[in-house]
Amino acid sequence: MAGFIGVKLDRLKGERLEPEIGWGVREGEKLPALLAEIKCEHPTQPAFAMPDPADFIFGSRFPNELFRLLELFDGATLYAGTDHPWRIRRSSDYESCMLLGLNLRLTHFIDLADGRCLYCLDYFRFIKAPDGTPDREEEQFWVVVSKPEKYFDKLFQREASGLNRSEAQVVAKGLEQLFERILKAGGRYFFDEPGFTPEDSF
Repeated sequence: MAGFIGVKLDRLKGERLEPEIGWGVREGEKLPALLAEIKCEHPTQPAFAMPDPADFIFGSRFPNELFRLLELFDGATLYAGTDHPWRIRRSSDYESCMLLGLNLRLTHFIDLADGRCLYCLDYFRFIKAPDGTPDREEEQFWVVVSKPEKYFDKLFQREASGLNRSEAQVVAKGLEQLFERILKAGGRYFFDEPGFTPEDSF
């Protein structure tokens, strides 16, 4: 990429501000190609039919990154017929789930063969300045794997599904990292491999 990147003070020309032209190189986004590969190689459902994502009704905050997936397909099964399938739910089957102890609501969007599930959320955290003080708030898309457990929701006086904080692993930050790891591992549950290190913790 190249073009106008800012201004500079030219002291040789009467201290005038002049445009600064420059260029830079950055790696292109991989998510569109990953989603296209999944749509080509694995059984998928038709794309999300609703014309305006703003019309989508969901109980908790719906992560924006999921809309990019829904634009190509609304539901899929990766590595069907193996002992390690990934069933991406249709958006109508997404469920809200509580991370117990922190009162964070996550979106349940993938089921695994062994009863575990994948959840996602937009997680906001403060990035620290060099002196260790909070500098700015940053939004991150976290993908979490865990097995849900039943608990009694005192607010609504009913049984609900929740996640044990100590068992929840952050296995990816963003759908791009998640699907890249799934495809690279041939569909095996990469977070079960020896030496896997969670991306972060709550």
